[in-house]
Formats: sequence, structure tokens, C-alpha cells
Amino acid sequence: MIFHIDLDSFFVSCERLLDPSLVGVPVAVGGVYGHGVIASASYEARKFGVRSAMPSAQALRICPQLKIVRATRGLYSEKSREVFRVVERFAPTVEKVSVDEAYLDMRGTESLFGPPEVAARKIRAAVFTETKLTASIGIATNRRVAKIATDFRKPDGQTYVAPGTEAAFLAPLEVKRIPGIGPSTEKALAEYGLLRVRDIQACTQAQLESRFGESYGSFLFRASRGEGSTAFFEESQTRSMSREETFGEYPRDRVALRKHLWEMVTEVGAELRAEEDPEYRYARAVRLRLRYPDFETLSRSRVLDKPTRLDEEIYAALEPLLDEAWTVGKPVRLLGAGVVLGNGARQLGLFEAPGAETKKEKIADLKDALKTRFGENALKTGRDF
Repeated sequence: MIFHIDLDSFFVSCERLLDPSLVGVPVAVGGVYGHGVIASASYEARKFGVRSAMPSAQALRICPQLKIVRATRGLYSEKSREVFRVVERFAPTVEKVSVDEAYLDMRGTESLFGPPEVAARKIRAAVFTETKLTASIGIATNRRVAKIATDFRKPDGQTYVAPGTEAAFLAPLEVKRIPGIGPSTEKALAEYGLLRVRDIQACTQAQLESRFGESYGSFLFRASRGEGSTAFFEESQTRSMSREETFGEYPRDRVALRKHLWEMVTEVGAELRAEEDPEYRYARAVRLRLRYPDFETLSRSRVLDKPTRLDEEIYAALEPLLDEAWTVGKPVRLLGAGVVLGNGARQLGLFEAPGAETKKEKIADLKDALKTRFGENALKTGRDF
């Protein structure tokens, strides 16, 4: 039994805790008026068509009364830690896939927290009581269906898909509700009259593979019937942090992929340095995930020679994994990067200066403090460009 938990309009909700005047009005977090893109939109703004990743100028055209606020650096990581400290009291295994989203392996917890729907209500109530943030939860026998179910009662709701009802649950939905079916794929499916999931369910696997290729056709066949992964990263049974991005336009050159990888690393690094528990303040291993448009997915990981809290060292470990996993010139649909957490205990190298690492960590902490106080663009290094 897998729960997918997603915090509702997370960035906006955090900003509303700081400024209650934002409650009840169309709000977005992102680039200020006319510049940049929307990172998060309130549900009031979404009614006008405002969405994340939309240019701010376009958002203002379709919703002139939209109030756009800058992101408050450090706030989201802090609130995320508060939320998941609550969640970890209920779930034996928590795999956090972003700052506001996670999968929970709830198998074996019924004697403690009750049936799935009861447990979900308890989790949501505890999160709200202790953080004043709302969350939505999808419950199913696998990760894919749980994620789809999460959107059904947003905001502040839950949906339970009972075992054996996955295909029936999915049948009436538009095909785009299945994660992995984007606008271009939706258009290609429509050319064959496949508009709803039930239309795909009516096809044989051979028909789908003939039309869309063996790999993607097989994915459509399985996904439309409610099949999905039940696996959790082994590291998630301890603690991990990660980021991943699904691209609208698939990058296919090394410079672009390295840029995206660096941005993920800086986000993970800032969250890591803000971690208060001394047992989980260092990265002890790194992992990388890469997915191609045909849904072939590759994962790579390695244990670090020494624990670190530095962006540059995490990136230096991940970059060779990207080169190893990626076929040069091939477009990439998804890229993910993460770290496995631990403490900083290690033996000093024979020729290693005792204070060098501490000095670098202090510089990294200072960078974080500057960005928190003066904004994301307050300080940039060469790699940021």
C-alpha cells in the first residue's frame, strides 16, 4: 500500500504564512512582473489558466489582478523539513522526490494507524496542525496510480484506489492524466482516436507496440491498466534528498544537461546545509536518474570517498555518472539527482589540511546566507552562468 503525498500549492502556501494578506487572492511565486517564469500558482490563479513554468508576462496577461511575489529563499526547505518530520512518524519508508512531494511505503502500518483512508486523514491532520500547511494524498497499490489519485481531491483531500480497481479507476480519464504522456504524445494518441484511457485499454499490446514502438507501446499497455512500480530506493530507508525535472523540450546537448544538473545540485546542497540533525548533514553517496523519450530509464550511483556538504564536490561526483548514462546527442526526457545522507565522521587523508574542509563549508554557508537575505541572484559563481 503506497501513499503519494503532495503539499498543496506549496510555495504560495509558505508565502501566505508570512503574509496573510495573500490568502484568497490570485497569487504566484516566480519572476517579478514581466520577467522570468511562474514557479507556483495559487488555486485562485489556476482558475484563470496560470500554471507553473508559464512566463510571468503571459500569466499577467491572462490574469491582470495576479500578485507575483519573489521566492523567499530558505523558507521552503525549512517548511519541507517540518512537514516530513511529521510524515516520518507515520511511514516506515519515506522517499522524498522533491521539496513538496514524497512516496510513503505504508505496508504493515494498519495495526498502528488504521486502514489506508484513516491513516491518510491522520497524516493530513497532523501536518496541518503542526505546520499550518495542507496536503493531498493518493493511495494505491503502486506509485503511478497513487500519484494520479493525488490530484483528484486537491487541495486538502485524499483518494483511495482499492486493490483490483486500478483499471476501472483510470478508464474514464483523459490520456494526459497518466504521468509520461505530454502534449506531443497526447496529440499522437489522438490521431489514432485514443482520447481516454479506456481507448488505450481496448488495444492489444501488439497494436500499441506496432504504432508507438516496442518500449513506449509496452508502457502504454501497462500504464493504462494501472500497473506501476512498487519499488523504493534502498537509500530511502535511511534518509535522502533529491530533485528531478521532466522537460517539456528535451535537451540533447551536454552543456544544457550539465546546466540542469548543476541547478539541481545547488538546490539539494542548500537543503543539505540547512539540515539540523547532525546524523544527516552530509552526503555520503550520490545517485543519478536519466530517462529517454521512449521511457528507457537508467540509474547510476556511487559512494563518495568522503562525506561532503559542498555543491562542487557533489556535482563532481554526479557529472561522470551523467556522462556514463547518457548517449551523446540523444534527447533526454527526465533528469534526476540526489544524495544519500549521513554524518561527517571520516578519517582525515594523509596529505589533507585539517582546516581546509571547514573553511570551504563556512564559505558555502555564507553563500546560502547571502542568497537568503538578498535573493537568488545576490551571488553567482562561474558555473551558474
